[in-house]
Amino acid sequence: MKSFTGEFLTSTEKMIREIHIKNLAVIEEATVSFTKGLNVITGETGSGKSILMFALEIILGGRPKGDLIRAGAEELEISAVLDLSNIHQSLLANLPEQVQDESEILIKRVIGSKNKVYINGSLATVTLLSDITRGLVTLCSQSEHIELLDSKYHLFVVDSFAKHDELIGRYKNTFEHFKAIDQRLKSLLENSESEERRREESRVALEELSSVEIKEGIKEELEGEVRRLSNIERLLEISSDFESGLLELAEYSSRISALGIEIGKLDSPTLGFLEDYNQGVLNFESSLRGIKRYRSEIDVDQEALEGKRAHLSEIARLERKYKTNDAGLLRLRTEAEEFLRSFGENSNLADLTKERDRLFEDVLTLASKLSKSRQAAAKSLERDLAFELRELNMKEVTFSVTLEKVEPNIHGTDRVQILVSTNPGEEMKPLKSVASGGELSRIMLVLKKLLRDRGGVSVLVFDEVDTGVSGGVARAIGQKLRALAKDSQVLCITHLPQVASLADHHLLVRKDEKKVGKETRAITGVYELSDTERVEEIARMLSGFRVTDLARESARELISSKDR
Repeated sequence: MKSFTGEFLTSTEKMIREIHIKNLAVIEEATVSFTKGLNVITGETGSGKSILMFALEIILGGRPKGDLIRAGAEELEISAVLDLSNIHQSLLANLPEQVQDESEILIKRVIGSKNKVYINGSLATVTLLSDITRGLVTLCSQSEHIELLDSKYHLFVVDSFAKHDELIGRYKNTFEHFKAIDQRLKSLLENSESEERRREESRVALEELSSVEIKEGIKEELEGEVRRLSNIERLLEISSDFESGLLELAEYSSRISALGIEIGKLDSPTLGFLEDYNQGVLNFESSLRGIKRYRSEIDVDQEALEGKRAHLSEIARLERKYKTNDAGLLRLRTEAEEFLRSFGENSNLADLTKERDRLFEDVLTLASKLSKSRQAAAKSLERDLAFELRELNMKEVTFSVTLEKVEPNIHGTDRVQILVSTNPGEEMKPLKSVASGGELSRIMLVLKKLLRDRGGVSVLVFDEVDTGVSGGVARAIGQKLRALAKDSQVLCITHLPQVASLADHHLLVRKDEKKVGKETRAITGVYELSDTERVEEIARMLSGFRVTDLARESARELISSKDR
């Protein structure tokens, strides 16, 4: 098997230097220091080991679960120091730019009425925190044993093992583009009838509204023109009547003139009234000539007047039809123009269909490449899983990683399932059908080891990965964890003395009682054990409540044999 010793984290260094916890459940305040190699955490059931795991999850960017704030406190605070001084350059390159030049990272989370994240003293986001820790630390909790039975997790394992992140990124981008175009096309097709109806309505409206001149202030302008032209018409009417009156008077004037001539013949022509009359006749004739000249000079464009009136009438009709004023008609015309333009841009179904089909072909091409890469990774995974598990007393186990074709989705066209046979001659079955709790624990441990080798994380955190095992298997798991700890810092919560005895650094979680006023409250502390204290703790794990000399001797034997 290929060894990655020393590539990602030197065997003489640690990544998580310490974690400080304040007001988390039964932990009032505790500072936990970690060393290089294998760090084990033990304690009696109910002592608070799981709370320490919660603290690690939170400081790595996890979501707080339930009411974890200690009774009587307003907020809880968790901080940790990550040492980056000796990790491999490949891991540093994947870190956010904000911390790539840092030799250590101080993380602090405050959870209360307001949740806050601080990175090296500066306010930050949970997203940034997750981006920093994701590639440095992997956490294996008991809940992942359930995930191990899920085909989605199997897909994650195969993809992580294949290390084809760039290909996955290309596929996901192409698939998301395809889905966007496909959804747009479906929307257009689903709404084509209503869209077409609206398009026709807009076309008719635009045609109707464009056939009539409509602009801002058009009604006022037309009404003014009509008033002016109507006045001219009335003037013509009045002047015509005036002229007719004068012509009628002219007839009487002729008769009067004849009478005047007759009077003049019969009497002296020097009579004054005859002179006055003659002068009036001259004025009358001048008035008649004037009114004729005035009428001839009036310019009446009857056609223009009727046109203006018709224009106003059409605007009034449109206002009634569309239930708006002239300004509203102008707005409706603009909206119709914009909609038809937009409809024309968005309704090119042929072009969209062509683009959708092209993208789908790209999706299938990339999915095929993903499948081939996954098939190759699956074969290696089958072989490596069986090899590693033989060292954990699963000597007859065989695996089959199957890829079933499914409809294209964000993950490709593969449904991945890990099948297992734990005994010779047994058919391959899903993990949930044949694997016990102890077998699942071993499979999970091996998977984390294999993924570590492929991905290069520097810290592995295990929460009772040894559940359901004992005796020689427990020792084998401990040896596997110790081997992992040569290349990575390993933190492991365990209840098995065989595992605890192999630790480079042993921490004890213990629940005590503390007097607070008149009340007695439970308080959990985390303690680093000396060599003597380690013997006592492992002896307790071996014998139970009452520690015997025989148990102590067995504990010493376990500890002394860790390097054998």
